[in-house]
Amino acid sequence: MKKQVGIHVFLAVLLSACGVPAATKAPATQIPHTLTPSPVLTFTPSQEPTLSPLILATATQQALYEKLEQHCASGQAMAFQFSPDGEWVEIVCSHDTLAIVHVEEGTKWDISSDTLINPFTEYFVSISHWSSDGRYAYTSPDPHTDGYWEPFHQGVGLFRLNLETGEISELLPLGGDDWIFYSYAISPDDNILAYIVTDRSPVTLNIRDLQTEKEQSFQFASNYNTGGALIWSPDGEKLVFSVTQYDTSTAHYIATSIMIWHRDTSTTTELIKDHPSQMRVVEWIDETRVILESVMDGPTQVTTQLYEFDLTTSKLTETDP
Repeated sequence: MKKQVGIHVFLAVLLSACGVPAATKAPATQIPHTLTPSPVLTFTPSQEPTLSPLILATATQQALYEKLEQHCASGQAMAFQFSPDGEWVEIVCSHDTLAIVHVEEGTKWDISSDTLINPFTEYFVSISHWSSDGRYAYTSPDPHTDGYWEPFHQGVGLFRLNLETGEISELLPLGGDDWIFYSYAISPDDNILAYIVTDRSPVTLNIRDLQTEKEQSFQFASNYNTGGALIWSPDGEKLVFSVTQYDTSTAHYIATSIMIWHRDTSTTTELIKDHPSQMRVVEWIDETRVILESVMDGPTQVTTQLYEFDLTTSKLTETDP
């Protein structure tokens, strides 16, 4: 296996270049299982804590943190954050173990790479997305790697936790004897899952309707061998992402094209063609402008540059690094 597992460090990162839709297909069968509620200590936070316990400043915050970490078997937590609706708190007990606690009702779910995959896996786990209706939390176990060239992967599967019942569904399946890495993003209205299997050619964007389970795929030119960094527009009507060429023999990125998927027409358009770097969109400024980051190998060092791209004029402008 060419990927190497790295030292565990907790860090909470040509044919036509336009996509050609492939046949609509059904997603992989979901494999649900249900967690058993754990005993809890009920609390009501008086102040939302910061993500890192290292920068807690007030006595109120410190008291809350000390109560939160009692939900960890070790009695210590690495970090924590509330869901957007403030009803749940994610407590990071270790790099591979979470406690998800309801702040009023006292329901608690313990999640780990052991429960999601197999005992002794010790993959990093964290909540990557909370549904806007407060029903679901999504997590993607990530073994992390050292020396692996692929820059876009987020995890080896995607699981959805029903916060009301504890049922866990597998939305993106685990690989068999070898890892399958994914880059993915869930739309702001929680109705669409977009994902790419990284380190695979041809690069394929998959769009799944989470209500109907129907899925559509878009393939890109075979010279691209990975893709990802999917980001939805604020209104959920557009999706930008990267498709990248990498020379595995010289260990250098060749070029990246930035693509956009339009929800209303279900089509893809090329925004930037073959920029000579490893490039990704990092932020939507508004509905018509995005910020991109470019990483380029130099003779002696790697350089990073930020750009602003105007979707209405197709103008790419350098900004401060």
